[in-house]
Amino acid sequence: MDDRVEVTSPGMLFGSLRLQDIREGISIPRNRALVYAFTYMNIMEHWGSGIPRIIRRCKELGLEDPELVEIAGSFRINLFRYPDKTRIGKSTDKEMESTEKVRKSTDKVMESTEMYG
Repeated sequence: MDDRVEVTSPGMLFGSLRLQDIREGISIPRNRALVYAFTYMNIMEHWGSGIPRIIRRCKELGLEDPELVEIAGSFRINLFRYPDKTRIGKSTDKEMESTEKVRKSTDKVMESTEMYG
């Protein structure tokens, strides 16, 4: 769809978590060892902060609230674009900085999996 970006993760929400819970920052990690490792490598701040941060940022940018969906054994978040498409591709410095931070974090994860994999 050209009106949104869909990010799908295999597996349903873990344990007794509900969609409303993760909107509010409640989290139950599947693998605590990974959480501790990612926190140690400064890849992750703390449990449950990601989805509320995404929702807050969409509001700041005047975007529609993200849609959180559990479908066919997967979890999906749909991030909607500006309806008039006039702002597509016009990133701010803050967004560019965030993108670079994600890229560096991904590189760290890949390096650590190569070392121990």
